[in-house]
Amino acid sequence: MNFTIDYEQYCVIGDPVYHSISPFIHKVIFNYFGEKNKLYSKLRITSDGLVYNFSLLKSNFYGFNVTSPHKMNILKYLDELDGFSRKVGCVNTVKMINGKSFGYNTDSYGFLKGLKEYRDKIKGKDILVLGSGATSRIVIGSLINLGVNVSVCARDFEKLTSLKKFIEDTYDGYQIDISPLDKIQGTYFGIVNTTSAISHFNMGNLNILSFAYDLNYSVNKITDFLSKFSDMDIDLIDGGDMLFYQAIKAQEIWRDKEISEEDVLNIYKEYIKIFSED
Repeated sequence: MNFTIDYEQYCVIGDPVYHSISPFIHKVIFNYFGEKNKLYSKLRITSDGLVYNFSLLKSNFYGFNVTSPHKMNILKYLDELDGFSRKVGCVNTVKMINGKSFGYNTDSYGFLKGLKEYRDKIKGKDILVLGSGATSRIVIGSLINLGVNVSVCARDFEKLTSLKKFIEDTYDGYQIDISPLDKIQGTYFGIVNTTSAISHFNMGNLNILSFAYDLNYSVNKITDFLSKFSDMDIDLIDGGDMLFYQAIKAQEIWRDKEISEEDVLNIYKEYIKIFSED
């Protein structure tokens, strides 16, 4: 009797990656569909190690997710990109087809799902984005597509200036206001934090009218960033839903088909248990 199982392997790569709950989310999805032959792991690959490990990824995995610091650097190793990934220069999902690697960005989809009802309310509004890295590009591009007036603050003013030029070149001269993080001020409809480094963040003369959205997440407690707004009468949104929905979209890419709304809701109920456990 032959007990050989043909496993399909998936993973998330990054550095650090130990904290990632992506394996949990994808295991929930695999279990929901009864797919015992699919495995999902996390692999720590340093910024200078991608060049040595990409061939291993390409030959051993059906697909994988990409997190910091590889979202921009991985583009040069991929055979093809979807339109949004090419435009913002960032990939977080890779699919292998007949030996070829295809890059996608599902962070934008997850980010917009996480905005919830505000997605339909922010056209023409002023939104402040914190951070100048890869995720900031994704968020800014997503907000521009919604007709938002975007301003950006970050610690590294050189990177911030480079980001401004990239956005203006990419989006036909779209103008964004930039300022150092320690000069933060003004009134905004909402604020979005794309960085985990908030130790230098000072509220200063900052007024937020409707929501604070932290792309980080924290199990069973409010994130440090959102705690700074806890005494304001605004909505506090963490990155839990973004993480879930970008994973759903990645699964749809790997499966080459949509997951029904009913199935997404049932999977979400299983996923959310980790955020509601005592």
